[in-house]
Amino acid sequence: MAKKRCTVLIDGSNLYFKLKDLKLHNLLKFDFSGFAKMLARKDNISEVIYYVGKIRTDGTEKTKQLFDNQQKLIAHLKKHKCKYSFGYLLKSDGVFREKGVDVNIAVDMLVSAYENLCDRIILVSSDTDLL
Repeated sequence: MAKKRCTVLIDGSNLYFKLKDLKLHNLLKFDFSGFAKMLARKDNISEVIYYVGKIRTDGTEKTKQLFDNQQKLIAHLKKHKCKYSFGYLLKSDGVFREKGVDVNIAVDMLVSAYENLCDRIILVSSDTDLL
C-alpha cells in the first residue's frame, strides 16, 4: 500500500500558548520538522504550514521587538521547510487580536481537498471554530 500524502496545518498562536503552558515557549528551539514527522507517522509530508497574525511596527520599541522576533521565527520555520501564512492583528481596547488566521486555514483545507493535494490533513489547533 502506498504511503498517504499528508499536510500539516499549525495554528501558530494556539501552539505557542499550549507550549507556553508546558514551559516550552521558545519557538526558536522547537523542532517543527520533527513534530510534523511525528504527527504524520509513516505518511509522506506534502507540506507544513504555520499560520500566525503578522506583526506590524508602529514605531514603538515593543512592536519593533515583536516584529524582530517574528522575523526570527519565520527564518526558523524556513530552516524546517515549513511554509507560513499570515493573518493580521487588530488592536481592540489596547489588546491585539489575531484575525484572518482561521479563514486562511479553512481555505487551505478546502483547496487541498478539492485539488487532491493530499490524502490526509492534520490540524494542530485548540480552536473549536475549525471543527
